[in-house]
Amino acid sequence: MDTPEGLLEALTTANVVEPTAGDLDLTDRFWAAWERRIKRLRGDRETLQSHLAGILGVEPTAVSLHGEAPVEAHIEDQRVAHWPSLAAATADIALVPLLAAWYDPWREYDDQTRLEVVARLRAFLRACPSCATPLEPTPPAAGLTCTGCGATIHRPVDEQDRF
Repeated sequence: MDTPEGLLEALTTANVVEPTAGDLDLTDRFWAAWERRIKRLRGDRETLQSHLAGILGVEPTAVSLHGEAPVEAHIEDQRVAHWPSLAAATADIALVPLLAAWYDPWREYDDQTRLEVVARLRAFLRACPSCATPLEPTPPAAGLTCTGCGATIHRPVDEQDRF
């Protein structure tokens, strides 16, 4: 079950996502928790870097974020992550520890599987992580751009970012 589909199925059991008409969506409870984490990170690059450092297991001063769209994360001179926008980075950095808290076996999945699932879940955001404009969830195969600030939140699956 070490596939994105297997992990998404497991996250259904963990009440992170739920089946809807032909697709999945975030449960209301999980969305509320994710939204709280996003609000704490929104607009505060230093806090965002600190949280990313915690995910990567390095000192906060070792991580730097560069750019607005796209955004790259570096440890010293090495790029370790990239996103299409600061909004997408904020969503992912808020999401990863939340998934680990909601689903104990999260860490048992390989990095590539976890990265793919994080990117897919970003398509189900209900509000822009940068400006809070309401968003309509889209299938993972489609793109998602905020109509309020223009941030690219999610790109089609074949153009995914690396975290």
